Amino acid sequence: MIGFIKAVFGALGVIFGFLKDRQLINAGKAEQANDTAQATLDTIAKVVVPITDVDRQRVWDRLQAKRGSKPSVPDDPAA
Repeated sequence: MIGFIKAVFGALGVIFGFLKDRQLINAGKAEQANDTAQATLDTIAKVVVPITDVDRQRVWDRLQAKRGSKPSVPDDPAA
């Protein structure tokens, strides 16, 4: 009887140990994913620069010079 109780508690100890290790591994993976996501967001924040009206006009003028002034979208949406 005592051997059976020891076996049951030993099996429970193994199962809970496995679950604890798996939880720690998953927590480590989640922390690494969060660190990677934060690093990506930090990089994006460094690169994001607002577009000024001068830049927008310069690009528009360059496109107009390259492709002409014809509209790319028809005036009549039914066409």
